[in-house]
Amino acid sequence: MRFVVLIATCAAAYTQPLWFEPNGANFQARNLLLSPTQAVIQAGNSPVVLTLQHANPHARGEALDQLPGVSNYYIGNDPKRWRTDVPHFARVRYHGVYPGIDLIYYGNAEGKLEYDFVVRPGANPHQIHIAFNQPVHTTSEGDLLIANLRQHRPKVYQGGREVACDYIVDQLRPHRTAHHRSGDRILHLPWRQRR
Repeated sequence: MRFVVLIATCAAAYTQPLWFEPNGANFQARNLLLSPTQAVIQAGNSPVVLTLQHANPHARGEALDQLPGVSNYYIGNDPKRWRTDVPHFARVRYHGVYPGIDLIYYGNAEGKLEYDFVVRPGANPHQIHIAFNQPVHTTSEGDLLIANLRQHRPKVYQGGREVACDYIVDQLRPHRTAHHRSGDRILHLPWRQRR
C-alpha cells in the first residue's frame, strides 16, 4: 500500500510557469527559497516561512524533470562570481524529511507552488508538523490564513479515494504550528493569496 500526502498550493499571483533552480544545497524559484526543512515565500512586505518541525535537516534534495531553458547570473565584474547555464526543473524532491516521508515541491498549471508529502507504508504521517513565522488563523471552511496567504483545507487521498482531513492548529501557539488530522492518509493543501 502506498500513501501520498498532497499538501499545498501557494498562490502568489504568477502567470508564468514555476520552475526551480539549484542554488548550492537549496533550490530557488521566483520569490521562493527551499531547503530540506523550510520554504521561504516572499509574499508582500515580509516573508512567510514554513518550517517542518523536527524534520531531517540533511534530507537529500533532488531536482526532477529538467525543463528547457537556463538562467544566467552575472554578478559584478568578476566572472568567478557569475553563475551561467543554471538549469530549470519542474519539481524538487527532498528524500526522508521524516522517516518514511518524502516532500515534493512543484508548480501547478497556474504557476502556483504546490507540495506533496509521499508517505511510505508503515510511516507515520503524524510526524508532519508545520510551523510558520507569522500568525495562523483558520476559517470556517477549514482553510489556514498566514499573513496574506491562504492554504486551503487539505484534501486527503488513500487508495485513490478522498478521505476526511483537517488541520490542527496549536491554540496555545496559533502563530507557530499546524498539523493534519487524518490517520494514514493523503493530504492536498492549496495556497491562495488573500485578496
